[in-house]
Amino acid sequence: MLSVKTNSFKIVATFILTVELLASLFGFKCFSSSAPGNSAENPIVIDSVQDLEALIEDINDGNSCAGKYFKLRKDIAVKDDNKIFSNGKEPLIKGKFNGTFDGNGYTINFKTKNKTKDEKRILFDSLGKNAMIKNLNIKGNIKDIALEKNNNIKNCRVLED
Repeated sequence: MLSVKTNSFKIVATFILTVELLASLFGFKCFSSSAPGNSAENPIVIDSVQDLEALIEDINDGNSCAGKYFKLRKDIAVKDDNKIFSNGKEPLIKGKFNGTFDGNGYTINFKTKNKTKDEKRILFDSLGKNAMIKNLNIKGNIKDIALEKNNNIKNCRVLED
């Protein structure tokens, strides 16, 4: 009976080691806690309009970014011609966000040429219960950070243009 348990243990241990080896060889980041975005100490850095567009597209395509960390590294200016504004007057981020977005004290400025009060939008349509938006300033064609709030917005400001 002892040899059966020992053999089972060897098979399971071999399987686990094989999976870890394959993961490291082929770069599967889901197995690594050091992959960018898996911790506040190693966030996914947002430092351009293109980075912000990619994040917005990802969320709008259904990725809630649960457990992921994002951090601004500098102020970002979004202009009318950026594809971020291509969705009319809806919230810019229509999908439910469940990650952490740290503005790091920086500002995202949504610049528009012909801005009127009724054209102002919401940044996030929906924040999940595990979402956190913090230390973010927004300015321009935005009237609020989120439509649906769950006490998960900290130290954020909407600045006058």
